[in-house]
Amino acid sequence: MIFVETARRIETPNAQLDSLATPSLGSKELSAWRVTMQPGAQGPVHAIDREQIWMPLSGSLEFIVDGERTVVGAGQ
Repeated sequence: MIFVETARRIETPNAQLDSLATPSLGSKELSAWRVTMQPGAQGPVHAIDREQIWMPLSGSLEFIVDGERTVVGAGQ
């Protein structure tokens, strides 16, 4: 089992990412990250080539897929 204390940490100007499950940690398909961002911070635009699950623990998350904007809140 991987714990946040032993996870690989990546820090960018906009976020702190702790890897909980990734191919480099033995996962075959899924990745799980704990992402911490300050209010108003934005991540880079990027393409995703597989399913992902996002669940905000606090605050809200806005994303745009094929031009459609969606906002989800904590626990959604």
